[in-house]
Amino acid sequence: MADPLSLALLSSVTLTEGIKFLYDRAGGILDRARERRAARRSEALELEAAQDPVLGSQLAAASVESAVVERNAAALEGLRTVLTPYVHGELAADPRDAALRDQVEALRGLLELLYGQRIAFRGESRGKTGSTIDVEAVAREVEGRLTAVRAKKLSGGAKLRVRTDTDHVGSGAEVIGVDLDDIQG
Repeated sequence: MADPLSLALLSSVTLTEGIKFLYDRAGGILDRARERRAARRSEALELEAAQDPVLGSQLAAASVESAVVERNAAALEGLRTVLTPYVHGELAADPRDAALRDQVEALRGLLELLYGQRIAFRGESRGKTGSTIDVEAVAREVEGRLTAVRAKKLSGGAKLRVRTDTDHVGSGAEVIGVDLDDIQG
């Protein structure tokens, strides 16, 4: 689960670097998604690995379905817009600003969803970059198909911990924790 309070423990400089990192990653993903859309290509997007001094450790490369990016594109764009003044130095990133922490955490959460792994900044009190992503799918009633995680590939040492909790699964319905096409070390 996200812990925006861990961002409060960072220095203003580290938070600013973290915002820039997330902003750039999101921008790159959106650019590639736009290029694929214009070329009418729908195959998975390959997300590059990243080793940045602001990260606690390396962010592994990942593959994400174009549809997942498209479903989250408006949120990514909106959060980038809100964070633009911090990236360009028009506003100072204050780790005590709860609204800013929430916005940064929202962008980080979307990128963690797309990469399938945790993104942590140096000095933060949360799991290191590349560590396990926790997914919880809770539903009272399932009448169709509920899939907690659907991915083409799990690679680069990314780890998932998935829990599903349902009260009732209807006749012919199904609940799937993880649906992966390919697992690579």
